[in-house]
Amino acid sequence: MMDLTFKKVAGSSKSAHQRVQSGGSEVGEVWREQVNVIVSKMTGPRRTALRWRWFAKKAGTSETLGRHTRAALLLGAGYKTKAEAIAVMRRPV
Repeated sequence: MMDLTFKKVAGSSKSAHQRVQSGGSEVGEVWREQVNVIVSKMTGPRRTALRWRWFAKKAGTSETLGRHTRAALLLGAGYKTKAEAIAVMRRPV
């Protein structure tokens, strides 16, 4: 795996918004947002809480990774760590 470089996006309204580069070419971008996620056990009543989650977008696409997936519907949108978001972004289509 190649080394990744992160460049802060100046003037962005998104928290921790960064461009991800690998070998001099842009791979995509990552950022954090506060979203409601389910924090209750599956057997108990459904409770949600506001948590910070990571989102990603591949270069050249408009799809935000971490928003419209089955896991996002069941557990809440986004990825717990920046590394998870980058791993999904780097997967081949």
